[in-house]
Amino acid sequence: AVGALSRQYWRSLACKVWQEGCEEQKQQEEQKEPGPSPGWSLPLMGQDYLEILSSWYCSFGKCCETGDCRIVNNITGLEADLREQLHGQHLAKEVVLQAVQGFLQSPQPEKPLVLSFHGWSGTGKNFVARLVASHLYRDGLRSDCVRVFISLLHFPHHKYLDSYKAQLQGQISQTLQQCRQALFIFDEAEKLHSSLLDAIRPFMAPYSSQGQAGHQRAIFLFL
Repeated sequence: AVGALSRQYWRSLACKVWQEGCEEQKQQEEQKEPGPSPGWSLPLMGQDYLEILSSWYCSFGKCCETGDCRIVNNITGLEADLREQLHGQHLAKEVVLQAVQGFLQSPQPEKPLVLSFHGWSGTGKNFVARLVASHLYRDGLRSDCVRVFISLLHFPHHKYLDSYKAQLQGQISQTLQQCRQALFIFDEAEKLHSSLLDAIRPFMAPYSSQGQAGHQRAIFLFL
């Protein structure tokens, strides 16, 4: 009974994760004569273990509907929070939602999505950026696919610009390789040195000029 249960767990897990051979397995099970199954006659705790195991695997692999468990793209939730929590910025609500939704729904966007939020402190720039991150990624700003750069914190000294430039390009390239949809937030962007902007510019260029399909879901927010 234990051996049969283990094999059944493994088949069900493989079917959940890889989606291969599921139809054939289902047909074989339907052709069997009805009767008690030695595996599933045990308590439902075994099924709970199966769900936990498959969720654990999904946290490392690409087995979710979006293709990456770290990406959720909850446009409905973003629209609701912008409507209910962002006050005094009705134009920003419309522009941000329309831009993000159109970009994500486009099968092959021509270039990364680049948005620039302008305004005094307290107008909601960081708030909107957090909302975007929290609704597009399971872990929000803590996601592996989200990188936040603060000008005066990460690039404080002009004499190290060459080093900052190399590090910035390396971090952006690494994130783009790890995530098919990456989000980059630059806070206090007006304080970025022009050489750092030059380092970022190639990643925001149209894809036809770069020929790099891996950047097709990059999003850049400048605050």
